[in-house]
Amino acid sequence: MRRRSLNIRKLFGGLIIVFGIIVFFTTALLPLERFILDFASSFLWRYNDLTRQQTSDFFPPDGIRVIGRRSDEFQTTFLVNKPLTEGTKIISGNILIGIVRSQSNTASKVESLSSPFLKTEGIFERSGVATKLEGKGAGLMEASVPRGVAVERGDAVWYDEGRLLLLGRVAKVVDSQSNPFLTILIEHPINFSTLWIVEALE
Repeated sequence: MRRRSLNIRKLFGGLIIVFGIIVFFTTALLPLERFILDFASSFLWRYNDLTRQQTSDFFPPDGIRVIGRRSDEFQTTFLVNKPLTEGTKIISGNILIGIVRSQSNTASKVESLSSPFLKTEGIFERSGVATKLEGKGAGLMEASVPRGVAVERGDAVWYDEGRLLLLGRVAKVVDSQSNPFLTILIEHPINFSTLWIVEALE
């Protein structure tokens, strides 16, 4: 069998393409996202100023305000009016809502826990079993626990990292005889269409 020789030109060309993609991402796409965040937050903030006098009691001056949102069957993201460090957890009362994914000079983009592929550690209240939840969209998260673990519809699922926060409640338990694990669907308790004031978990 004839041995193939390494084509240095193709290898070098491939490295240049990869390097070019990295440079384009870091020098163009990331600044573009920050620019869009700044532009959107500035526009939405001015719009909110028009109604601020009528809603001054509803919007505390020091609170973190939701100034824009995008929600569909796959993903829920929203803008808040303060720059927050990437990875900061966002809460409402005792409910964990989402995680900051990016920031600009004037705003931050938050991704909800139910967004597809977003993973969160949780604990089932009834059994105390720890599990990993994965976002499935449409306000739902999914987890797997061994068959025999006590879990029922309506059970709370908590996040515990120095402060106990609610992640959601069990909406459905799927038990397939061919699977040694139960598939658990958890529904997030927040109605994002009416969410206006949030907090950053320090």
